[in-house]
Amino acid sequence: MIFGRISTKPSLSFKEFKEKGTITEPKRYKKYKEKRFQTPTGKVELYSTLFEEYGYDPLPHYREPPESPLNTPHLWKQYPLILISGARSILYFHSEGRQISSLRTKKPNPQLEIHPETADKLDIEQEDWINIETPRVEGKKARFKAKITQKIHPKVVNADHGWWFPEKQKPEYGVFESNINLVTSGDSPSDEIIGSVPTRGTLCRIKKE
Repeated sequence: MIFGRISTKPSLSFKEFKEKGTITEPKRYKKYKEKRFQTPTGKVELYSTLFEEYGYDPLPHYREPPESPLNTPHLWKQYPLILISGARSILYFHSEGRQISSLRTKKPNPQLEIHPETADKLDIEQEDWINIETPRVEGKKARFKAKITQKIHPKVVNADHGWWFPEKQKPEYGVFESNINLVTSGDSPSDEIIGSVPTRGTLCRIKKE
């Protein structure tokens, strides 16, 4: 990783930089003593004095997601899986890089991670095309290839983010085929403090094409 800015008169040529590979700054310890932390107390706050000032719980606590087996059991019966949306791939940066053939060779399609137990119940095999549906956007679906893995909970599925297909017709390039936003909504419940939405807490159902 390169730290700092590149000056108008760099101290080393590109050739020298290429040989070095990386440039790192000298380590500095106890930097917190110089400027302290940007909190009202100047310290790391496990107990948030700002939250307390605005009338919120100053300590971390668990809150059940708006959509869940406990909060919305009627939806859970129809949509018995929890969707994580926005999974990243080390090969790509957000939606960039799908047009690079060497990367597409390694990962040619958007994937949905599914536990073997779940896949078996739904008669899904590795590399099958899967449709995802959610109660947030009825009548819409998004397509992903099944990636069956033990690394995920049986009640959870994990969908890739940022997919499009440079080989498909322009100008859309198939962006509305496997875009997880097709089955999410801007009207989703948001956190009352920071406004974030539950991108890892959407109920869904999946079906093999």
